[in-house]
Amino acid sequence: GEWRGWDDFLGRDVAADETDDTAVREGSTRQSTRESVRRRRRRARHASYRDARAAMHALARSGEAPRTSKQFQLWRGRPREIPPNPRATYLRTGEWAGWDDF
Repeated sequence: GEWRGWDDFLGRDVAADETDDTAVREGSTRQSTRESVRRRRRRARHASYRDARAAMHALARSGEAPRTSKQFQLWRGRPREIPPNPRATYLRTGEWAGWDDF
C-alpha cells in the first residue's frame, strides 16, 4: 500500500480526534494530531503541480528562479503558492518528475 501518515497507519480518525476531547487525553498525541491537520491544510494552499511548474518556468525565464535544489531551499523570494519542499509535496501526489522538470 501507500504511506498516508501515522494517523492512517494507527487507524485514527483525525476529524473525530479534533472534535472529541475525550478521544485522546495525552497532550503529545493530541498535539501531533493537530500538527498533522495543520500540515494538511498548509499543503492544500499550494498550487497544483502543473501551476507551480508553470510559475517556476516563468520565473526561470525572467532569471528570478533558483537554478539548483540547494538554492531553492535557501530562496527567500519563493512565492507562497509554491511549497517549500516541492519534491516531497508532489511526490505524494505522484506528479513529481524531478528538479529538471520543475
